[in-house]
Amino acid sequence: MKTACKHSPQISAKSIEKILLRHSIGNFPEVRLVVAMLTRTILDASNHQRDACDFMRSKRLDDWANHVGIEPEFVREVASKAFILTIEPLADLPTPNAHDPEVL
Repeated sequence: MKTACKHSPQISAKSIEKILLRHSIGNFPEVRLVVAMLTRTILDASNHQRDACDFMRSKRLDDWANHVGIEPEFVREVASKAFILTIEPLADLPTPNAHDPEVL
């Protein structure tokens, strides 16, 4: 299934990393590694990389975020606010109907 990702960068990767680290269980090497991976995933998703978009929607994100004490929905919210990122299946996008009065 194809995905649609729209982006418009608002803050730097370093800022995203700092935000996520601030909400993690500590500043340990393992935590910094996972936070760096989450930050990279957010950046990749903003550049339309399908695997990253899929990861942002998946339970795998939940597992990694929980591992370092960050709420998964917080990671998604950071991605959303940082890059105005929307991740949704293309099949679920509405198709405009020329005969629909709301479209005109």
